[in-house]
Formats: sequence, C-alpha cells, structure tokens
Amino acid sequence: MVIAPFNEKQAKKHQQAWADHLGLPVEKEVNLGNGAKLTMVLIPPGEFRMGSTGDQIARFVAEGKRAKDYYATTISNEGPRHRVRITQPFYLGKFEFTQAQWDAVMPSNPSTFKYKPSHPDENLNWDEIQPLLAKLNQAPERPKGTFGLPSEAQWEYACRAGAATIWFSGDSKDKLREHSWFDENSGEMTHAVGQLKPNGFGLYDMFGNVSEWCADWYEADYYNDSPTDDPGGPLNGGKHVIRGTSWKGQSRHCRLSSRGGSGPYITRNG
Repeated sequence: MVIAPFNEKQAKKHQQAWADHLGLPVEKEVNLGNGAKLTMVLIPPGEFRMGSTGDQIARFVAEGKRAKDYYATTISNEGPRHRVRITQPFYLGKFEFTQAQWDAVMPSNPSTFKYKPSHPDENLNWDEIQPLLAKLNQAPERPKGTFGLPSEAQWEYACRAGAATIWFSGDSKDKLREHSWFDENSGEMTHAVGQLKPNGFGLYDMFGNVSEWCADWYEADYYNDSPTDDPGGPLNGGKHVIRGTSWKGQSRHCRLSSRGGSGPYITRNG
C-alpha cells in the first residue's frame, strides 16, 4: 500500500501497478446511451493524513474573519489531522458529471446554466442524485461494480493524489488558477469540464466549477472518532458532506481539507 506524500509520477505508477494487478484499465468508459459516455479513473489504495493541522486551521480562521467570511466559523471541523487508509481500489469520474451525461440518463435537466452540454450539471440536491445512481446501477450494460458517491475520505484521498500540502499544487494558492474555476477566474459561471490541469491521478475540476456531494452524513466533530480504515462517516445525521467548492468559492475554500455539510433536500446551485 502506498503511503503519502508521493508525487504525480509516483501516483501514476501506483495507478498502473494496480491496474495491471487487477487486470483492469487505468481509465475506462461507460456508455450512458444517446452518445454520452462516462470516463472513470482507477484510484489505487493508500494511506494519507486527512484534515488540517492546528496551525492551518488557525491561519484560515483568522484569514476568514478578516474577510468577514461566514465559513470561518466552520473551519475547526477540519481537524484534528489524522491517519486514514483507503484499503480498496475504486473508480472515480475523471470529470464532473455533465449536463449531456445527465440528459442521457434522466428525463429533465435541473441546471441553472442550461443548454451547455459540456458544463457540469448543478442545481442538484443529494436526494435528486439517488435516482440517477439507481438508473446507472440498473443499466444492462453497466460494468462490474456499483455506482455511488465517494465517501469523504475517498474524495480527499483522490483529490490529494499524494499531496500533503494545503492545495494539491502546493502550499501557495499561486497555481490554483491552473487547476480550478473559482471566484477569481470563473466569471460567475460554470465552465466546460476538463479545460484546466488535472491532479496527479488525472482528475479534473476537483476544486471549483461545482461543489461535489459525498456519500457520508456530515458531522462537524467526526474526525475526533473517525476510524483509520475506510471511514464512512456517521451512521445518521441531518446533512451530507460537500467538498470541492464551486465557481463562487474563494481560494481558501478550495483547499484539500475544506469541508462542509448541507441538508440532502437543499439544492446546491454551484
């Protein structure tokens, strides 16, 4: 099992080694019908440090308070930093799920930025995603395995791709524009997926563009009791985990450890 930190070259080496071991491709395409395909990327198992350090939390709480940012009050939920092992390989979408892909499976498109097939679908709540997953799992041509949202731990591990820094591009936000659509470069709208640089595992738009739901229930102090192996979140709750922020987010919201929660029935328009 690989242990972070590791660099992009090593990330790709681990991906290929596990693909060879499993007899599977690093990337595979799933036919959704109507000309739409879903590209999935193999994420190898590994160990990493999840969450923010005490110093990082203090830094971004202070920065958020100076900017009068409401989210400064929730940054303490990113600690304590703790060891996590993802014990099984899994596939994750190479790009955020697009309007074209949604239209190929579902009867109506809820997106605010309609008629942009290459843009990620948004304006979706957690509950509305469940029928999509059910349809994908009922499709006669679906690949072996089950479609589902990633756990929060899987999401952060995949997003980090071996990075132990604040952003996967480093401890400075200087290169964030190369990877993410956020408030400084988005023009207040979503963008076509895959236009910027990917992370070390070959995943695009993990920060910015649109927020991403995880499978877990959200609990602010979950990290205090989180298991080391394959944590799956609390057994119940009133909110689900949201990661990655959106085109409206600020750079401090695009950090690897930034996390939040929202009711499963509440629509996220970005």
